[in-house]
Amino acid sequence: MTIWDYSDLSWDLGRMVSRCATCLFCRSPLRKLPPEHREYEERNLEVEVTPAVCRLCGWWTLTVMDQDIEPRSPIAPHPEDIFDDGRSRWGAETGAAGSLRELDLTDIQHPLQDVRDYLTIRYDKRFELHPRLFEETVASVFRDRGFLPRVTSYSGDGGIDVILERPGERIGVQVKRYKNAISAEQIRSLAGALLIGGYTKGVFVTTSRYQPGATEVTALASARGMAIKLLDAPRFFDELKIAQRSKFQAKDYENFYSIGFARYE
Repeated sequence: MTIWDYSDLSWDLGRMVSRCATCLFCRSPLRKLPPEHREYEERNLEVEVTPAVCRLCGWWTLTVMDQDIEPRSPIAPHPEDIFDDGRSRWGAETGAAGSLRELDLTDIQHPLQDVRDYLTIRYDKRFELHPRLFEETVASVFRDRGFLPRVTSYSGDGGIDVILERPGERIGVQVKRYKNAISAEQIRSLAGALLIGGYTKGVFVTTSRYQPGATEVTALASARGMAIKLLDAPRFFDELKIAQRSKFQAKDYENFYSIGFARYE
């Protein structure tokens, strides 16, 4: 499963896409992967496929070049169209790119990576996230930051939604998919849960923002030895983007080469 659909593009659009240096969806730089070549002797063609991938949201493009192995025209080629080995370049450039699918964020069965990719593009849809799916997403982001996370059960969680562990740390995380600002009372409630649960630190993650009183309570709790980190919508988005880039591996996109070559097979 992926949030991207494959579609053919016209020759002109393919050339335009192949020249994109940044993602059309999230504006991050594209990473161009090494080109691969195949020869189709029965069709007298040599084909080159070059993918480019966005490390943030996973959007991708393909540039497909084909050229005759042996020239077919009796007309002499232009000198600039001749290879070092004497062959002439009689070919075409086409392209393809991923088109975004709509994702139902209330469906908790979606793979987390799809949800994360989608949120990097449509972060405005965060309020539609199923609360459990948001908790799982938060846990996955912290996993990529080096923690061992565990999402707690709905009942008996003691006010803690995600537990983060690594040597010397046991952090309690409260996750709220809210549109309204988080109040001071909600921070006090988290501080109490952290104290009772024996946590070393706390994190509050929300899809909205914090009231001024909430930040004051956080400062007071930290002064008394219980550090609490507040992640509002923009700050969690920053954490998500860092985690996304850390997950990128070129090998995950090797199948894109086959999409380009499939046009000739």
